[in-house]
Amino acid sequence: IDQLNKCGNEDSIFASNRELKPDVKFHLYVTTTPCGDARRFLIEKSVVNPNQKIHQPNTKTIEMGKRCTKIDEGMGCAPTCDKSKTDDARRGPMTCSDKVLNWNEQGLQSILLLPSLDNKPIKLTSILIGAEYDKGHAERALCCRSKNCKGTKIVHVPVPDAKPSCKTQSPVSLNWVSGVPVRGVGSDENEAEVIDASEGIGKNGPSRLCKRRMLEEILTLGGLPKPNPGERYSDYKTRVAKSNGIEIVQPQPINDSKWFFRPQYDFEI
Repeated sequence: IDQLNKCGNEDSIFASNRELKPDVKFHLYVTTTPCGDARRFLIEKSVVNPNQKIHQPNTKTIEMGKRCTKIDEGMGCAPTCDKSKTDDARRGPMTCSDKVLNWNEQGLQSILLLPSLDNKPIKLTSILIGAEYDKGHAERALCCRSKNCKGTKIVHVPVPDAKPSCKTQSPVSLNWVSGVPVRGVGSDENEAEVIDASEGIGKNGPSRLCKRRMLEEILTLGGLPKPNPGERYSDYKTRVAKSNGIEIVQPQPINDSKWFFRPQYDFEI
């Protein structure tokens, strides 16, 4: 959003017409294989040629490729179509594998930001993975299980002395943007925002990365209708999409597993 506000400037990634400059690419780096489909089957090594550039997705069993949710109070996950392992009340958000796949399908930006980008989604050029990597599982989970993905480059970047851990990770998370101060923190433009990722809350309230705060920033760009009193976030997104001729493409079921929507993720604007 800050870059769009500066579009056309030399230090912006956007040209004056709000299109990405030709030399700007987006790359995602993760220190270890994302949870969910990419990680569930790591014990079953894929038989692939690691030097072959084309994708070689491992689709050995029908369980591979299913969409999964995280399970509250733990590091595990369960396919959304499997009602025997957990009930909906214990289901957490969709796994990271599913979220990255969704970014590959629909772009990194929100539907609310598409009108400011002339309805042109921003796609990942590559995904770089550190520890616990398996080429066949990663390519299936992050790209090839969807018919809407077009061969995103997936690269293994070995992490020296990396050791797998089954311990629950810390919920503390940091985010920072060079030159953009954290609202309410002070004048230090390079200070990181420290938040509890399980709640999305920091010392100054809701994180600047949460949906409500992002919506506030997107509205400053102009061009979007004003939310109606009492309107819910999901209804507002639908209204914006229709008024701008944007088709809302819902994630398609994979091997009978659908995208799981948590009602608590919706809110009144």
